[in-house]
Amino acid sequence: MTELSFLKDNYKNETVLLLAPGPSLNDFKDNFGNNIKRCCVNGAILHENIRNNLDFFIWCGDLDIPEHKVPSYHYIMDILPILNNNILKFVNCWTDGEIINPGWGLKTQIDPEKARNLGFIPYDQTYHKNDPANHFHKDLEIKGKAVDGLSVAFHAIQILFFMGVEEIILVGFDCGGDHSYKVKYKNDICEWNKNIDKNLVDRWKMYKKFMEKFYPDRKIKVINPKGLKNIFEELKI
Repeated sequence: MTELSFLKDNYKNETVLLLAPGPSLNDFKDNFGNNIKRCCVNGAILHENIRNNLDFFIWCGDLDIPEHKVPSYHYIMDILPILNNNILKFVNCWTDGEIINPGWGLKTQIDPEKARNLGFIPYDQTYHKNDPANHFHKDLEIKGKAVDGLSVAFHAIQILFFMGVEEIILVGFDCGGDHSYKVKYKNDICEWNKNIDKNLVDRWKMYKKFMEKFYPDRKIKVINPKGLKNIFEELKI
């Protein structure tokens, strides 16, 4: 059992608007109303209009360390005390079940006990080089079956589908460009290139194949696609 186990299939038949801090997020106007749920990942929570109308928050939990500078860790920590207590929060704390990330040889994620004290549900991710044939898993209630560590995008989609969500609508998953909150947070560092990241796009294509095999009844749509153009159905609003 994992700490995600109690959520399996709890949100059947739900549609979730999933928001990421890609640059196209700044062009999005949310007119969906209250008939869907909303989830955001990572620094999208820094947008006040998003965090004030949210059901789920999924954070990769990357620490700001000299080997991997992540200023958004501090920005996010600063706004956690003002979040609505009803938001269900998830954060990555382990890689392949370990505190030490095998890809870095050091601790890269927020401590699980600290995460719990902050009201988060901690979860595990996989280091793709340890098991290159199995980036994605469906049975997240089983220890060792974890989300793909390449991007928080796959953390979110795997967790949401595990929870039974039927349809996910993507916004801001651009696969490149500065973060949407760069204007406000001048010292932000974005690890993605200015251009579309081909490796990330290729992983999305892999996930689509996984989804078609294991979740043939689920749907992913994307608003204003950039790197995901022609991979998932475009939803025009």
